[in-house]
Amino acid sequence: MFDQYYRILGLEKRASKDDIKSAYRYLAKKYHPDVSDESDAGKKFIDISEAYEILMNRKIIDDLHVSTMDATERKFTYEFFAQRARENAKKAAEMRYEKLQTEHEAFQKSGMYDVILLLNYALHGILVLLSVFLLTFPVYIAVKEQYFDVFFFYIPGLLLVFYIFSERRRFFRLGTFYYNYQELKKLIQDESGTGSKPCAYSQGKPADAYPFKISLLKIHNITLQLSGVLRHRASYQRSYEKLAIPRSKISYRVHTFGSVIKILSILFTLAWSPLGSFIWNFIIGMVIGAVLAFMAGLVFRVRSKVSFLLTINLIGKILAWIIMIVLFTDFSAWPELQTHYYFLAGFSGMLFLQDILVEPLTRLIFQKGRHIRPVIR
Repeated sequence: MFDQYYRILGLEKRASKDDIKSAYRYLAKKYHPDVSDESDAGKKFIDISEAYEILMNRKIIDDLHVSTMDATERKFTYEFFAQRARENAKKAAEMRYEKLQTEHEAFQKSGMYDVILLLNYALHGILVLLSVFLLTFPVYIAVKEQYFDVFFFYIPGLLLVFYIFSERRRFFRLGTFYYNYQELKKLIQDESGTGSKPCAYSQGKPADAYPFKISLLKIHNITLQLSGVLRHRASYQRSYEKLAIPRSKISYRVHTFGSVIKILSILFTLAWSPLGSFIWNFIIGMVIGAVLAFMAGLVFRVRSKVSFLLTINLIGKILAWIIMIVLFTDFSAWPELQTHYYFLAGFSGMLFLQDILVEPLTRLIFQKGRHIRPVIR
């Protein structure tokens, strides 16, 4: 009975449980729905899982061996229990594969599959360009500068070329994108507003554009169990709420402009700001981008897409961070700003202490939960 299962896993009969586990992990990874493109990968994955379940529980099956000559009890013999074990193992393997398939489809629909696949294609393209650079750069330097000591670049260059050549059949066949242009266009059109709802960001405008989506986390059912000194346990439940806030076309364009201008402002200040500190360049870029986005909103009478998240508590946390950065910055060589070498210690401390310091203070000053209510409604 067990011979076929050992053959499926590529093992000998005297294989140990550790050998069975290693073989199962290797083959399950090889025929996993996220990895394998073979047409019969699903059947092989089920067979592998079935073999693993049977062999890992072989002792239990052997213990069920019954020696009897009575015809009434014959149905409870070893073969009967072995058959039941095979059926249960196959059913468990099929359920496991269906679960993996469901998770794989959900991962593809989320869009992350296409993002990772695109990054893999980009990485492979970079490897090709890098190999060309490593092989041509020494020649260029030798011809241009008459300098021949950079030919060691050929070593990694040739290794890259050998790797690309050995993987040439699948080097640029990493998989098929789940979403194509038409599906993306249809997805956006299906989720776009029809104009039946009012825009939440521009008064008097119909919501006929792609909504702004946000996921909110709620923590509830917090319990604390005490059973003595230094013996306690806290538990809680988390739930996520996804919101789709309707907006008009003008709001969508202004919000998109605001996001782009914020990124460009940060990149600009990081590249050309006279301030010597990366932290301060980043902050200045964020402030400039926020001001420009705010001005665009004023001109077109469109509210910020995240203004409802601005609370007294959040403002307090932002001020606490600014105070910490100011205290750990050396202004003596203005405009060359430098953060102190113990800035990381303050940064780590703020990550752990901001809720402990800011939350009770804002709750004390602003009663009846006003510290967590939106400032701009």
